[in-house]
Amino acid sequence: PPLYDQIQTCIYCLMYGVEQADLIQVVRRQSPKKSKGNGNQLDEQQMEITISRICLHDPIYNHQYHWNATLLPRIASFVDAVYSIRRDDGKRYRLLMAMAQCEMGIGSL
Repeated sequence: PPLYDQIQTCIYCLMYGVEQADLIQVVRRQSPKKSKGNGNQLDEQQMEITISRICLHDPIYNHQYHWNATLLPRIASFVDAVYSIRRDDGKRYRLLMAMAQCEMGIGSL
């Protein structure tokens, strides 16, 4: 499964305090066009249900380690930045002005 789905599943594992979860997905695929008797062609969709076991201690992805070593520090630094801007009127004003300029297309980087 895509990495973002695995990360979301890992977050659910951490929220519920479990080591593993099943990621269940419905995969839709277009099958080749079939011809009706009147010459019109129909698209048929095939559906397949896939079940992937996601484990926090998977030997390849090692989700638990990367959660602690990568994602948590990035989330913490983002939260610190938000609090820093909220504490300082000057930073907040500069951020609002920069966002307004970006929306207007002025001073692009």
